[in-house]
Amino acid sequence: MKCIFISFARLAIVVPAAILVGACGITPGHEGAADSSTSKTSGLTQTSNVGNDDIVGFSSAESALVEELALRSDKYCGEAQDRFAVVIKGILNRFNNAFGDAVLYGEGDGENSSHRFPPVGHPDPPDDESGTGISVLVCPDALLEAYSYSHTIALHEGLLLVIEKASEAAALPMDKAALGNMLDKIVGDAQGGDFGWSLETIPDSYIIDTKVYDKKIENLFISAMAFVIYHELGHSVMGHSLSSYWGGSYDGEPYGPGMETRADIFAANAMVATGLPMVGIDLVFSILDRISPDGSSVHPSSGERVQNVKRATEYEDYALLME
Repeated sequence: MKCIFISFARLAIVVPAAILVGACGITPGHEGAADSSTSKTSGLTQTSNVGNDDIVGFSSAESALVEELALRSDKYCGEAQDRFAVVIKGILNRFNNAFGDAVLYGEGDGENSSHRFPPVGHPDPPDDESGTGISVLVCPDALLEAYSYSHTIALHEGLLLVIEKASEAAALPMDKAALGNMLDKIVGDAQGGDFGWSLETIPDSYIIDTKVYDKKIENLFISAMAFVIYHELGHSVMGHSLSSYWGGSYDGEPYGPGMETRADIFAANAMVATGLPMVGIDLVFSILDRISPDGSSVHPSSGERVQNVKRATEYEDYALLME
């Protein structure tokens, strides 16, 4: 899966009366750009704006910029469906409120510099007079992906649907093995373009208190979505601008597992700072474990990543499947 960004150098985030956040980390799916194509999968449009032929001859930074501009000009990528948009905006509002007075310290243009934390919004950043804001866009296709650029984060609807359905499953009163089987089904079907899983497709064997069940789903979904979004924000604000796909490096460090780990930790710490529930973090890694069980050249395995987050945040109440 790609994580491409063009921007700041190494940054520390100073949050008044809060936490010092350092980071790098999460993105499901493949690690390269797909060829430019359009097809229909389960009612979702499967698209890619820039193919390999479009970036021949560009440097890594220029290639990332070409992709980012293409994403921003893609008429299909913008505001999510209402039920997703409400959640995304709520997560971003919490982030802006918690980090609006934060200052980013690092090395910019070869000199020590500091930057106010950029505003972030969906689909556009709020009150972005400085022009440094970050847009979170949703693309209505079947890809199980999320990735970042300097000023843009892309979430693909296929991934949002999987997180939504996995949250519904994880909220049911069942043991680890049964939940694991259900997640196998949800993710496996989605990888084949089938997003039809619902509670109606499983046996009527669960006694559910509807109010409690709905609240569990809400907490799991918001938490999982926040971790994905904050992870990608971590990549953007820390200036991880060149992805492994482009063969790039960041401040002399090749893009790799270290940056992913730092973004994971950034995301978890941001969730603490914003007061969001942590229960969905393990669910995200459980989904990723089914998409890419062994990780990749730039992504550690899901088991390793969840343990890194636990150690960094001293938060122990994650366990669903990754223990």
